[in-house]
Amino acid sequence: ATNTGMTAAIAPDGNVVAVLPAFVRDALTVKVRGHAGATPYVLVGNSLALLLALSGILAALIRDRVAKTYSPGPG
Repeated sequence: ATNTGMTAAIAPDGNVVAVLPAFVRDALTVKVRGHAGATPYVLVGNSLALLLALSGILAALIRDRVAKTYSPGPG
């Protein structure tokens, strides 16, 4: 069900299997098949996002420290 008026069935590879015309009140009936397996997110969870965030924070801290070390003082 959608609020936008577009109803479609999308295959796991991203291909559109079936679609209803826009803003038509109807039911879309397709045969579907279940798939087994894990997505990359299921395998690593939030670990990758946390690692990237921590890497960015660490890089910013190092850049700030280097900038303070090598900046000319008042004089």
